[in-house]
Amino acid sequence: YYVESTQTPATVRLTEEEMYNLMAEELMEGCVDYSTVKAGFIGEVGSSWPIT
Repeated sequence: YYVESTQTPATVRLTEEEMYNLMAEELMEGCVDYSTVKAGFIGEVGSSWPIT
């Protein structure tokens, strides 16, 4: 979620808490859109300028 230009309008509108809850759900239950996809580990974290 760290590069705004790659996100859908619905994702960009999420609050910080909603984004946290979505990430937590996907880590514990699997991908919301593809339930057979399960999280392994977070491979990279980053940002770009300007931070939006």
